[in-house]
Amino acid sequence: MLDIVISKNNYQRVLKCQKVYEADITDLVKPHYEKGLQEGKKKGELKAKIETAKKLIKKGIDINIIIEATGLSKKELKKYGIIK
Repeated sequence: MLDIVISKNNYQRVLKCQKVYEADITDLVKPHYEKGLQEGKKKGELKAKIETAKKLIKKGIDINIIIEATGLSKKELKKYGIIK
């Protein structure tokens, strides 16, 4: 049977390497994580605008008011099937 004995110095080196590794991983992942959050937020905001526009159309609200209220363009309203 092989017994592994780690001295205090070696253990501290291992911990230091682990911290460096974790910091490197964090530095690599963090920008992608933040980008994903931003993209998700934008998609959520767009979805809310589209849903609002659909509700306003159903209530017979004028297109120009919907454009002003949602910030969506007429082209976008067509693109998302809100108007023809």
